Amino acid sequence: MKKIDNLKSAFLALTLTLCCFVSTTAQDECSTAVTLEHTTNCQSVAATVADATDSGLAAEECGIFTGTANDDIWFSFVASGTEATILVDADFDAVIQFYEGTCGSLTNIGCADGGNPESIEATGLTDGATYLFRVYSYTSTSFPDMTACVFGAPAACAAPTVTFETSCVDEENFQVDVNISAVGDASSYSISDDQGSAAITGITSADSYSIGPYPNNTDVVVTLNDADDIDCSQFSGTLSTDCTPPPANDDCSGAISLSHNAICIPISSTIVAATDSGVSDDDCLGTANDDVWFSFVANGSTVTIDVEDDFDGVVELFSGACGSLVSQACADFGPTITDEAVVDGDTYYVRVFYYFSGTTSSPDFTICLSGAPINCVAPTVTFDTNCSDEGIFEAVVDLTALGDAASYSITDNQGTAAQTDITAAGTYNFGAYASLTDVIVTLTDDSDINCSQVSESLTLNCSSAPSNDDCSGAIALTLNETCTTSSYSIISATDSGIAHETCDGFTGGTANDDVWFSFVAGGTDAEITLTDPFDGVMQLYSGSCGSLVNIACADDGVEPTVDATGLLNPGDTYYFRVYNYSSTATSTPNFDICVFGQTSPACVNPTVTVEDVCEDGDEDNFYLSVTVDFGSGSAYDIGDDQGSATVAAIGDGNPTQIGPYANGTSVVVTVSDTGDANCTVSADATTGDCTPPPIDPSSDIDDPCACSNANNIDNEPDGFIELFYETVTITSEPGETWMFDLGTTGVLDAGGVDATPTISEGPAGTYTVSFYHEPVIGYTANFSNGIGGSLSEDNSCDANCNLTAADVPTMGQWGLITLALLTLSFLFLTVMSAQVSAPNGRTGTVNLFQWTRLSSYPFDPRLFKHAAIITALLVLAISCSTLSIYGYLALTDVIGTSIAAPIFAYLLHLLAIMNKRNN
Repeated sequence: MKKIDNLKSAFLALTLTLCCFVSTTAQDECSTAVTLEHTTNCQSVAATVADATDSGLAAEECGIFTGTANDDIWFSFVASGTEATILVDADFDAVIQFYEGTCGSLTNIGCADGGNPESIEATGLTDGATYLFRVYSYTSTSFPDMTACVFGAPAACAAPTVTFETSCVDEENFQVDVNISAVGDASSYSISDDQGSAAITGITSADSYSIGPYPNNTDVVVTLNDADDIDCSQFSGTLSTDCTPPPANDDCSGAISLSHNAICIPISSTIVAATDSGVSDDDCLGTANDDVWFSFVANGSTVTIDVEDDFDGVVELFSGACGSLVSQACADFGPTITDEAVVDGDTYYVRVFYYFSGTTSSPDFTICLSGAPINCVAPTVTFDTNCSDEGIFEAVVDLTALGDAASYSITDNQGTAAQTDITAAGTYNFGAYASLTDVIVTLTDDSDINCSQVSESLTLNCSSAPSNDDCSGAIALTLNETCTTSSYSIISATDSGIAHETCDGFTGGTANDDVWFSFVAGGTDAEITLTDPFDGVMQLYSGSCGSLVNIACADDGVEPTVDATGLLNPGDTYYFRVYNYSSTATSTPNFDICVFGQTSPACVNPTVTVEDVCEDGDEDNFYLSVTVDFGSGSAYDIGDDQGSATVAAIGDGNPTQIGPYANGTSVVVTVSDTGDANCTVSADATTGDCTPPPIDPSSDIDDPCACSNANNIDNEPDGFIELFYETVTITSEPGETWMFDLGTTGVLDAGGVDATPTISEGPAGTYTVSFYHEPVIGYTANFSNGIGGSLSEDNSCDANCNLTAADVPTMGQWGLITLALLTLSFLFLTVMSAQVSAPNGRTGTVNLFQWTRLSSYPFDPRLFKHAAIITALLVLAISCSTLSIYGYLALTDVIGTSIAAPIFAYLLHLLAIMNKRNN
């Protein structure tokens, strides 16, 4: 499995390209997607799939692969232009799925699942439209972190022209050179990095600038910041270099000379800072861009070349000379070239390089040449081990016969002090090593190294079996919300008797050194992550010891993780074991493990509905009506992303009003369960605007100043209209609420007639206003829909209507007629009369020329008093009759009666005098 492990290590060593970091919020569901800006340059947002759950949307095939979308997280963006690049840099095998539409009605329009980083080049987008994408791990992962950005929007500014390069400061440090060949339209620029270096500011002209230094192999991102518009800032991407000088044997001409011995005598070397020597690697597998060189003179006819490395090394043997080399043999996976034919006395060259094109974090190795003929008498020796204490063993060198050397020494590869001056056969104990340490012991011939004897790798486990060697002794672990590791070991573990199971496409290995753990499930989900230096396998079981049921496993070679999402019952106890895939004991038996996930049963999220509302009289702000349909909680708090104080939801399914917010503000409402922070739901962003819409209503006066309207009022009644009845029709948007204000002009409340206007909606959008107003004065009216729409109507209405149908005299007219008749009668009486004697004995004659003399008229006070009483009674009777018929007395009636009544009384008085005289 070595090749697989190395491939995974190389994959995980790829560097994340980080443009900038912005913290994210929960985005486990489509409805809570984090909004990214569609910018000109990548402005990355950090995120994680840790603790993410299945959003319920199945994974779709991407290329020829279909992952498992049980840990997807969501993002959205508003397209700024028609093209966009979605870039995801992840520590795991990421999948991107790109959608148009809205949550609940999504259409998959693209995907990416081919490497790291993953990217989607989207074209044909609708400018201003909202798009969504989700990211998930193809399989379960213990490396959940990632970054995402959306870029490619057209810049509204002029960007500078710049290149970024690295250069060495010394053998241990490098710097980044920022070469600005042309500035854009910014007022100034600055240079910064993601390593905390002091920024270079105040840049206004083209030039070259350097920032740093940085230790060798540091991943650095440098930014040329536009002071006015971040869209025109320029980013370097990840830069790194190694200024360590190449080794002396970087090329064939500098090859280090090795001895061709009878036995392997390793020497140490490294490929640190090695470069490509230019010698073709066509005859071998791998990429020889970091090869180092050795040479030797053949001592005999065969040679064995053995390389021990911590990376995936390749060794190649050449004949010939530098510049005209001929590849003779190659080896990988070890690597060892065994018993290769050589010509005694010829010079040969050997190179060693890393299989992959990248760099390795463990570049050191040892190399030795063996196979030369032995010209000495070798000693007879065997090597063994025995336990010297709990967890400690030693090497046993059993020297049964000396060779021809005068003395021998014992050494090892662990740095133990040599045991020297051995001149007699015997048993020698050497060293003290921790259980399972790999030890190589050498019995050195002090006279001829070719007769030295080297052991195979020796190791021994002298530790007692661990307490959790069997299921019954399982160590109880605490399930935490996040991964909190604890250290354990499989040293001295034995076979618990439970057979392995097939896992992740592998046979499951050999479970002859398994150790056991248990935990109590808090909810339905949990993950178990193993960090180990050996090829670890984990198996998770339900049930109890003696009746276990395998429910999940992990065996991926690099930090295996068991994903038990949805597999657990809250409160149940679960068991799992850890063991080494190989049947051979490992020399690195220690490992770290953690169990994390739901610590309590999953809550049921509330359902949140948000609507924007307007309040009368507030045209500059809007409010939000938030309806919370309760989940498993009993109380919820409502908050927003505008910094408003949280408020309590007033009840299950009842709307709670929050705000106000300035028109046009995008507000994200968050509803959280006060008893369980895991049940928090964020609604889609809502934007409101209570600015009155532009309107153009029309008005129509149905009957302005219409004298014939039956609703007109003649208060007096004298045949003239005192109050006109008016009707105004408004045509506007259906469903609007209109108000009406006449102000003071034209409003009259006379004689108990209510002049307050009324308004009602007839057919949709048609409103009728009814009111009264005076003639001649007219009216001025304002009509409003309450949200800013209004219109004015001005009508002078100068008509003055006389409703008299015929010339019928009024009481006043009748009084004047009576006055005229009485006057004529009196004149006639004056002209024609003779002398009339008064009751008081006065006599006289009234002629035509004496009528103006009052003393000439007959007058009897007593009779006039009786006549006045009779006249008053007649006037009272006539007035009552007039009021009952017409409802009022006109001013002319009063004046006419006041004049006519005394004359009528005097006439009665004269008639009484004449009657008395005749008698």
